[in-house]
Amino acid sequence: MRATRYHWLNRGVILLALLLGSRHEIFAQSLLSRESLTPEEARSLAAKYHSHKSFLTLSHLKELDPDVAKELAVTNGELSFSALQTLSPEAARELAAHKGMLKLDALADLPVETAKVLVKHGGALSLKAAPLSDEPLSVLSEYPGLLVLGLIA
Repeated sequence: MRATRYHWLNRGVILLALLLGSRHEIFAQSLLSRESLTPEEARSLAAKYHSHKSFLTLSHLKELDPDVAKELAVTNGELSFSALQTLSPEAARELAAHKGMLKLDALADLPVETAKVLVKHGGALSLKAAPLSDEPLSVLSEYPGLLVLGLIA
């Protein structure tokens, strides 16, 4: 019964959005629930959220290609990855260009190389879930902005 109710509710939201003429909004919402994005899809999302000082939360994204990170880094406001468990130094380098709050609260690990790159990020940085050992923690102690940490190994 619950799935049927959700299906009809989802249909109603889509129908309402279509009636209001926001097809682009539906496309953007569908991208927000993807586990991976192409650079072109990321560019489309970034274009939508670039002019807003709001939140762009990618709550299902599990992999982040450096080209996708580069496209998303141009957005303003908060950029949040609540399902991303790994981050390469190359993708981190692209995200470091982001000017707003950067939330990487699902990282399972933070390699030293990635920490060294993230220290160059100018905005606030949140790493609530990453269990940090001494070496990455030492690197992050040089972070110039607001740094929110969670677990420490």
